[in-house]
Amino acid sequence: MRSPIGPPTSIVWTVDRWAPGIYRAFWEALVGGLQGVPVSVTSYWRDPTVNAAVGGLADSQHLIGLGIDIAPEAGRMGEAASILQARGLTVVSYPSHLHVQAWPAGVARRAGLLDALGL
Repeated sequence: MRSPIGPPTSIVWTVDRWAPGIYRAFWEALVGGLQGVPVSVTSYWRDPTVNAAVGGLADSQHLIGLGIDIAPEAGRMGEAASILQARGLTVVSYPSHLHVQAWPAGVARRAGLLDALGL
């Protein structure tokens, strides 16, 4: 089962009220940082069922549309990670992809955002 393209409007509205402008800032940092670095998106928004099925963390930012997995062009993984980190994003490197998220792990849970969303 595949998740829809992006998070439901109710999640977007709640997250944007909690952190105004966060989606715009996330996407501008991501897309702006990767100008000229070809990537494939391997995972974006996940509903809780899909997130659990793929082994995602219970507080994954994929659940709110602020986490994305990308596979940069061969040989450019380190370059892409450095660029995105310099733009303020949190990046976790895996052998096959980079996981990129808006905040360090656990921030949304500790701040009560995921609980407010019932996640």
